[in-house]
Amino acid sequence: MIFTASDVSSLATSLGHWEWAEYGSCALVALGCTGEYIAEFTDFWSGGIKEKKDRLAKRSTLLLISALALELMCLVKTNSISGMLIGSLSDKAEKADAKAQSAIDKSSLAEHKADAANTNSSTALSQATDALTKAGKAAESLGKAEDEANKAQTASSSALTLARGARQEADSFEKDIVSAKKQASDAESHLAEALRQAADATAELNRLKSPRSLLHESDVVSALMPFKGTEYMFMSVFADEESITLLVQIDEVLQKAGWKRLWSTAPATYERIENIKDVGSLNAGLTTGIQISINSTEPLTSLQSRPLDKLPQVIKAAVLLNTAISSNLFPPQPEMKVDVQPGTSGAIRITVGKKP
Repeated sequence: MIFTASDVSSLATSLGHWEWAEYGSCALVALGCTGEYIAEFTDFWSGGIKEKKDRLAKRSTLLLISALALELMCLVKTNSISGMLIGSLSDKAEKADAKAQSAIDKSSLAEHKADAANTNSSTALSQATDALTKAGKAAESLGKAEDEANKAQTASSSALTLARGARQEADSFEKDIVSAKKQASDAESHLAEALRQAADATAELNRLKSPRSLLHESDVVSALMPFKGTEYMFMSVFADEESITLLVQIDEVLQKAGWKRLWSTAPATYERIENIKDVGSLNAGLTTGIQISINSTEPLTSLQSRPLDKLPQVIKAAVLLNTAISSNLFPPQPEMKVDVQPGTSGAIRITVGKKP
């Protein structure tokens, strides 16, 4: 009988219990023998009284008989369980041996079949070799018969091959020319882009290095003269020589156009620039670029919806001044817009900030 793993585990546990019971029986046998020895050969526990000795001897004998009977039962049980386990292991070994023998037999059969297949393939290969030899001889005979016809076609094939080769070379040359033209065009594009970037970089460098100034002063004066008498004032100027020089130039142009300069009404700040040529003293500003502002009693949305010739005279003058400066300023600065603020002052306010 072949037991499952759980059955084997259960039998092994039971065997352990019965072995411990057998060890206990042996201990009881030893205890019974000890009691008989004491009753027979010593006065221990009995004090030499014959009745106590007989009673001790009887009890020891009963214990010995019971212990021997229990030991015998445990021995029979352990032998039985051991036999079952050994039988199970033997059955498993026989079954494994049978499977191994079956595998060996199948392996031998497979080996025989492989040998037979190898023999058959060798025979087939030999036959195929003979067939190929015969086919080769037949092909050789056929080749001799076709040689004459092939010779006749060789000349025309050669001429056609040469013509095709020449055409391919021509197509290749044409592709190379197209590719070269494309590469040249790409190179020209890259060169043009590089030149443009270099020009932009040069222009930006010149803008950064060049101080601001008004070009074509006479044109600016001519454009502003129709608004002769317009009042203006400088609110502040950035505290560097470049900004102060530009402010003086703008003032000279406005004076030539007949505009009227007013003194700044801005409160004095902690830093002022004193004794600016023909202008006096101004607050030192922290703004960037040129800013032009004007007051108006009309809302900005109403002014934006009207054409230039319909705007109030002072606002029209401010717009024209802004256009004249921005179009003649070098280096140019970002787009300038007139700042229209609510108010009643009729003077145009000008702020010259730091170069952008």
